[in-house]
Amino acid sequence: VIVSGELKGTIEAINGLEITGTGRVYGDVTGDRLIVDEGAIYKGNVNMDIITSKKKYEEEKLGRSGR
Repeated sequence: VIVSGELKGTIEAINGLEITGTGRVYGDVTGDRLIVDEGAIYKGNVNMDIITSKKKYEEEKLGRSGR
């Protein structure tokens, strides 16, 4: 996920989050990588527990039944 504008809310970025110099993020982030460029604004909590994040993504992608 790459943010160059303003984003408010929870973000689950399986392959990481980059906030560019013009980006503003207000919310919690779960993922395996966080890049905050100079000039960017970030306010929230970071959870780098990618195992939980990927499991949730796979469950949603495959459906709750595991098919």
